[in-house]
Amino acid sequence: MAVLLVWFSFEGFSQEQFDSTSKTRLIKVSTLGTGIYIGGLSYLSLVWYKEAERVPFNFYNDNKGYFQIDKWGHA
Repeated sequence: MAVLLVWFSFEGFSQEQFDSTSKTRLIKVSTLGTGIYIGGLSYLSLVWYKEAERVPFNFYNDNKGYFQIDKWGHA
């Protein structure tokens, strides 16, 4: 990132031009990342797990065996 900032400063960009370039780039990168994420989840759901049985999400009390340790670990 520092190399990029130095390159921009040598090119003669003002701070306003750099800020607008950064905002535009942020929007583009965020949109691309969101698209890749949604595409990946869609692929997993529709292709990878196509033949897997779908069951609803559920909770159960595991105090007798694990004393909620698994939930603390995930948290």
